[in-house]
Amino acid sequence: MEKTAEIGRGYKAIAGDIMSRIAYTDGACKISNPGVCSASFVIYEGATDDEGNLVTGSKEVFSHGRYLGFPHSNNYAEYHAVIMVLEWARDLGYRDLEIWCDSQLVVRQVACEWAIKHEYLKPLVSKVFTLLHETGSRLKWLKGHNGTTGNERADEICSEILAPELAKLKKVSDTSKNTEEN
Repeated sequence: MEKTAEIGRGYKAIAGDIMSRIAYTDGACKISNPGVCSASFVIYEGATDDEGNLVTGSKEVFSHGRYLGFPHSNNYAEYHAVIMVLEWARDLGYRDLEIWCDSQLVVRQVACEWAIKHEYLKPLVSKVFTLLHETGSRLKWLKGHNGTTGNERADEICSEILAPELAKLKKVSDTSKNTEEN
């Protein structure tokens, strides 16, 4: 039996009987940190090895990203990517999602291995912890920008989201330079 849910900004996803669900998340911050940010996640059907690499036959079944605005930190963006995928899983009734995240800070803070030094991150850690519990999901770390298909795809989505915003900022910057020169 399939179940459809509308999540967030009007996008829909279909939940079926999927043997194994794997998620990759990414957050991006450009120009500076804090800067212009986005977050994304990608869902695959299949399996991974111990380092987060998809095994042959795994396929992408869903992806989503969102512009987070300015000014936010990279850590803020990374947390929001994990929150987005966990809310997606909860809303569709998915359990036991395996989530791969390239932010050691996020994974280790949620696991209570690292201290939370910035107050603005504390509610995000709490939200991730609660959603992990609600969905029975697992958060794992993988080395980013290392050629892992799912991680590279999530990064690509973040970059696509930020491209129009960066173009707008470049146009404003170019206009300012031209005004100063005249």
